[in-house]
Amino acid sequence: MKKVALIGLGKWGTNILRELVSLGNNVVVLLHNKDETKEEWIIRNYPDVSFTYQISDLKDDESIEVVFVATPMSTHYEVCTDFLVSNKRIYVEKPITNSLDTAQKLLESMKSLDFMVGLIFLYHECFKHLLNIAKNEKVVEVIATKTLRTTSDPTSSKDLFLDTFIHEMSILIKLFGEPIQAIYNKDTKKLEVDFKDTKASVVLLEQNQQEKIRKFEFVAHDGKYLWNNDELFDKNGDLMCKPEVSTLKSELSIFLNEYSVNKDYIDSNNKIAVTCVGVLEEIYNRF
Repeated sequence: MKKVALIGLGKWGTNILRELVSLGNNVVVLLHNKDETKEEWIIRNYPDVSFTYQISDLKDDESIEVVFVATPMSTHYEVCTDFLVSNKRIYVEKPITNSLDTAQKLLESMKSLDFMVGLIFLYHECFKHLLNIAKNEKVVEVIATKTLRTTSDPTSSKDLFLDTFIHEMSILIKLFGEPIQAIYNKDTKKLEVDFKDTKASVVLLEQNQQEKIRKFEFVAHDGKYLWNNDELFDKNGDLMCKPEVSTLKSELSIFLNEYSVNKDYIDSNNKIAVTCVGVLEEIYNRF
């Protein structure tokens, strides 16, 4: 059993906590300010999980091996670098930071530690199939469709814009390299990205859709593959992949237990995390 720390208990932080506990870890949660509601929630749902309000309790505890950061992206740089002297392993949720400058600085400062950015879809079982498909077939177009998680205009703030498109951009860059051109149309809520041999688009749907949609159509010359939520279908419409374990659990397990085996892949994805911020920041700055 590993003793690990979780900083941040928002919507995604609670998901991380669930999977860390399911993986058999001894978790300590850092809460921000006095929050009796979250204290009660932890006690009720995870009675074996402890919590603290003092970051020094985590930094000074040598028995804590790993720190998971699930705070707002604007705090990622400060929180992660605060643990440098503690020499702990660090996992930070996406986006790595909210600017290219701090993203580059953070990745550089973490090079001596085990460090991973949580780009969950790059560790999805279905995505592994798509990597092989992209290597062996020419994908000429990608059409992604997703429901908005909020009614807010994604261009209303840079942080929201980054968070809205970070997953799709990471998938596209991992498959096709850095884009030649990328633009966002506010009127149609459509992100268009051009690569050397592939055109891609991401279309946002209103939140009032009856179901959550995240769908990718990968168009090759002789048909298309469909990645619909957690299922991947081949060009004949037959199911290729459907993970039995949640992808978040698989991703966290890789970081906790298989880091050395997957280091090259993780390092590559960390660089993509920085590239994504740079590409999306450049688009946002043109508004």
